Amino acid sequence: MIDLHFDLLTKLYTSYLENDYEFIDNFIKNYNENNVTGVIANLCFMSKEEMKNEYHKNYYNESVSVIEMFKVVKKLLEERNIKNIDIIMSIEGCDYVDIKDLDILYELGLRAILPVWNEKNKYGSGNRSDIGLTKEGVKFVFHAFELGIGLDLSHANKKTFDDIIEVAKCASSVELNPIVYASHSNVYNLCKRDRNLTDEQLLKIKSLNGLVGLFSNRGFVFENSLRDKTDNKLVIEKYVEHIKYLENLFGGLDNIALSTDDMTFCADKDIEYLDCPIFNYSTIKDELVSCLLNYYSKDNIEKLLYGNSKKLFDKLNKKDSIKVKIK
Repeated sequence: MIDLHFDLLTKLYTSYLENDYEFIDNFIKNYNENNVTGVIANLCFMSKEEMKNEYHKNYYNESVSVIEMFKVVKKLLEERNIKNIDIIMSIEGCDYVDIKDLDILYELGLRAILPVWNEKNKYGSGNRSDIGLTKEGVKFVFHAFELGIGLDLSHANKKTFDDIIEVAKCASSVELNPIVYASHSNVYNLCKRDRNLTDEQLLKIKSLNGLVGLFSNRGFVFENSLRDKTDNKLVIEKYVEHIKYLENLFGGLDNIALSTDDMTFCADKDIEYLDCPIFNYSTIKDELVSCLLNYYSKDNIEKLLYGNSKKLFDKLNKKDSIKVKIK
């Protein structure tokens, strides 16, 4: 399986600050070659107060640039021996990244960005505001497309989402190849959460040959399932329903992938995170195959778990994946 969204770089950086790598060691043990073969790994940014609440109190320090933080996590990927996993390095929330920084970060290995998280920033906004891309945001997104950086739409509010799509169309008109996808968003019609996507939004992604990563967080799969402690079998059935709904909307499986956005490492901040994942972290591939065999052929399951995401990885890396091997 390829996991289209996991905050691995964030956890690497907090582990570095705390000098405690127990979580990363468990990641290495669980994310083995027979389970997950690739991951889009995010370094997350949000408002300073939110970062203090969600992560380490010194997670973002104004005296340390995002570029320096990125260098640290890149080095840690190599030093901690993250096995033979394809890593796409991504930044989630570009609040502290300037346009000129994109060139440097691209050279360091950055291949994808989410311009916004939940709050508004200098480029646009997530769902806690209704503004679209700012003028600076339009330039920022277009330059990302010029570099070949993928634009992840999963946290953008409707206006910001639509504006990014329009910039992507503009980039296409001048013979660029804009890469857009939603790494961890489900179907709004099946679960009315603000981060899930409407049919109109989903079709806009498909129109640009983008990918939608349906993610296995029960709160975005089945409404109120966390609060009501809904039986896991029912939530898994609903997750498959999201896949089947999108297949019907798209007329096939080519633009559908899977992701976890597993946040169990934040359980010390909020114990509810322990109950969010549908699938067990270390056996997710087997569990997915087991439930999907009731609906799809092995070839189509391979497409959902690996093939479609691998095509995205190849686009982002221009056939040159970042491989971190055991020494």
